[in-house]
Amino acid sequence: MDKTFARMNAEFGDKIEFRRLNWEERAGKGAIESLSLAKPPASVLADCRGHVVEKFEGVCDATAIKDKLSNMIESNEEKTK
Repeated sequence: MDKTFARMNAEFGDKIEFRRLNWEERAGKGAIESLSLAKPPASVLADCRGHVVEKFEGVCDATAIKDKLSNMIESNEEKTK
């Protein structure tokens, strides 16, 4: 998942804010509980207002995350025109 996170950050980092949380640290535990995540690794996609759009738990297909991010960016760009 580290490589996937790095690739996504490199590709979309200019348009999306990426945050990484450690499941074992206090700050990470609070966020994980509030998002009702069950197991690491997990990725949570939220819109610009912080509303959760999608959750990916466990090892997931990087293509699925990339497609969802691309759709979110396109949708946001259309709204701001």
